[in-house]
Order: sequence, then structure tokens, then C-alpha cells
Amino acid sequence: MHVQKKEYRLVILLVIVISIIAFFIARARPEIKIVYPEQDTILSQEDFSVNINGHVLQVGSESREKVIELLPEGKMLGRSTVYQLDNPYCLLTFTRDEEILIKVHIEDSEVSTHRGNKVGDSFPEIQEKYGEYFTCVSKTGQDEDFDAIYGTDNENSISFQVRGNRVSRIILQKELS
Repeated sequence: MHVQKKEYRLVILLVIVISIIAFFIARARPEIKIVYPEQDTILSQEDFSVNINGHVLQVGSESREKVIELLPEGKMLGRSTVYQLDNPYCLLTFTRDEEILIKVHIEDSEVSTHRGNKVGDSFPEIQEKYGEYFTCVSKTGQDEDFDAIYGTDNENSISFQVRGNRVSRIILQKELS
């Protein structure tokens, strides 16, 4: 019986120590700050097009077959729905069943949006073309590193990942209706 009391106390002590450590780890994690715009930026169908190596691709309607025909130097990543280009570097995601382009991750300054913006642009250059109405997502206290999301919802949007007041990644996403 005496051994069971010792084990019981040891278990209680371990639970308390782990709870205290978990509490401090949770507090140390930076909070995410989301600032919504007064109104949405309405994006046109053309806003969901990108220029890759002189080929204009329409996110939300371009077929995988046509993309591979225009950009044969890429490769499918495993058995996924993601097509990777290395020059310029970008990822193109297709729907599983319809095989339609629904998302483009741009990380290369050689690829531009319909409005002419690209990786490396300053955020004021983005605002000149897309306006001041965007959802801003950042970690509290890190105002120079944020995501600016233009559009009316998460499924049909253009996101600019800004680091040090420069665009480091652009994501165009247009889900099928």
C-alpha cells in the first residue's frame, strides 16, 4: 500500500509539472492578428490569370492537359494533384476529378499576375494595383511580415505573402463553382 501512495504522488507531480510546462509553451506562441477590410476587393475573372514563360494560364478553368502541353518541363509530384515547375519555380494544383487548375503558388519573380505584380515587388506596388481593401493576417508585433488577402472569400482570393515589406510569395486560388 505504501508503494502505491508513492506512485500516486509521483504521477500527480508529473501531471502538475507537464501542465505548467504546457501553459508556458502556449503563452510563448505569438498571437495571430487578423484585420478585415471595410469592404471586399472584387476580383475579375482576369485577375485569376498568371503569365508563366509567356503562357497565360487561367486559374479556375485551365485543364491539366493544356497546362502540361504549354509547360512540359514540369513534373507531377508523386501521386498528387500538384505540378511543379522549376524554372520559374511555382506549384500548380489541380482538382482530383476534373483536373482543373485551382491554385498557383508563385515564388519566382519571372511569373506575374494579370495586373503585373510579381515576387519581389514592394507592398505599396501591390496596393497601387489592388487597392487598400485586403484582409491582413500577421503575428502580433511583426507588422512588416504579413499576408495580404484580396478577394471576397478564402476560396477565390489572391494572397501576397509579405516579408520585410517585399512580396515573397503569391497564391492565386479559385475554386470551381
